[in-house]
Amino acid sequence: MQLVEELHLARSERRLEVNLVENCGELTCMDIDPQEEAPSTMLNQHKQALLIVLDTNVLLSHLEFVKKIRSHGLSGLGFPTLLIPWVVLQELDYLKSGKLSSKVEYKAKPAVHYIYSCLKNQEPRLIGQSMQQASQAACGPGVVNNDDRVLECCLQYQALYPEGALVLCTNDKNLCSKALLSGVKALSKADLVKEVEGTRSTILNYFHAHPAVPPTAGPVDKDEAEREGPPGSSAAEERQLSECVSLLESCLQGALSEVLEEEMKAAYGDLWTEIVYVKPPWSLDGLLKCFKKHWIAVFGSIIKRSLLSSVEMLSDCLCSDRSIEHRSVHSAVTLAAELLSALAGRSQYNGHVAHALSTLHMLQQRLQSLKAPVEDDDSKNEDSLMTEIEEDVAPPPLTSHQEVWALFESIWNNVCQISSALFSALHYTPGTTEPSLRSTSPLPQDALSCLQRLSTALKQLLEALQRLLSADSSVQDAQSLLSFIQSSEIAAMEPRFTARDLFDCVSQQEYREKLCVGGAQLSELYANLDHCAATLSSWP
Repeated sequence: MQLVEELHLARSERRLEVNLVENCGELTCMDIDPQEEAPSTMLNQHKQALLIVLDTNVLLSHLEFVKKIRSHGLSGLGFPTLLIPWVVLQELDYLKSGKLSSKVEYKAKPAVHYIYSCLKNQEPRLIGQSMQQASQAACGPGVVNNDDRVLECCLQYQALYPEGALVLCTNDKNLCSKALLSGVKALSKADLVKEVEGTRSTILNYFHAHPAVPPTAGPVDKDEAEREGPPGSSAAEERQLSECVSLLESCLQGALSEVLEEEMKAAYGDLWTEIVYVKPPWSLDGLLKCFKKHWIAVFGSIIKRSLLSSVEMLSDCLCSDRSIEHRSVHSAVTLAAELLSALAGRSQYNGHVAHALSTLHMLQQRLQSLKAPVEDDDSKNEDSLMTEIEEDVAPPPLTSHQEVWALFESIWNNVCQISSALFSALHYTPGTTEPSLRSTSPLPQDALSCLQRLSTALKQLLEALQRLLSADSSVQDAQSLLSFIQSSEIAAMEPRFTARDLFDCVSQQEYREKLCVGGAQLSELYANLDHCAATLSSWP
């Protein structure tokens, strides 16, 4: 707030007064619009998108938030386009030269560098108002100071962009009031986050209510349909991809927070808060930094040390300012599932990890459905080229080792989710000698029946896995395992490969080792289920 007040006072006293046609640094020397049609072309391509106009104080105080918006989007609000008014570019150029306090100069330099890099490299979803446009907007009445020039930019783009939505993001309350009186929606950074969080809660509820089935066709409000765009449009796909990223970050943050606190307490006792690299409460970025910092001392001793690469790649994908694409999101979901699956074999973590794994499985299905239309189009194109392919060229394989492994991940996620719900219903904590129910409380019979079925299924699965992993295993052993999976409810997805595909996958050293680790984790879970059943049977 001190920075906002300093900027507001400087604007009011005209200490940051600028000449619109004056170039005063890196940003204002750039050719913002090398082609005259560039702004209109961009707007026509993103008619359904959200345009966020950024004030100087937001770029100085919340640059990481700005980077996140451009690269990761805003949850249910999709991927907005960020617009920087010409006067803001001028102010940043002045401020980095020390026109105000050293604190402002320190904040201005990284903002200038980021904007300059984005504009120079023509990064998507970040544009600047040109000097020519600013000169045209300044012809209007009532332009007194730089606040008014920012507002004129908003009004200009509202006129250029009538089919879209425009929001001014500024922490200056006076400028917010001016904007609202002029018919421009204005939000502080905190209020913008609240709007996004409100949208996210709706999204979370939707995903949990409809985990794997896309929404059915039905009557849709006209305004909402226009805002979303047609089902196959890039705007609609970007919005859904942003929702997936938001849900991934939310579930991963919740699970890793629980894991970090429990493992740091186990390693360091009451001193853990003094030792942990980033103090709670944690952002996702802070959590991943803690995992990397404490990997050797804490996490590398409880799960495979090679999973450090998964943590590093998740940090690079989710906590950098690189643009998010379908492939990178799908990769991040896979990495997160691999990391959490390994941790789930260590502890229940109060059910947070199992819940996150279930959410990640939903996301994998959601991302596959998002990709499906593209793949269908590709298949049509491939059909038209089939006559050009020589008959002696072998077709590509119909399955891959990753598809086989995805089935085992599905089994693990499903088993963890069910067992976590069972332990909760039976008030049983793995490692204890008896449930916490009072002797007068009746045992839930449906939970007891489910416990027996799950324990039996896990025992049969482990026996089939052991035969397949033996030195003298054959395709017949793979067929036995596959038949059991198909006939039971232990997997949440149907296998789409043959016994030969399964046997070939397990023959690879990499997947054989992964399956051995997974088998050991399943054995530990089975032991907990067996101990729970034994405890309950001897309980009066």
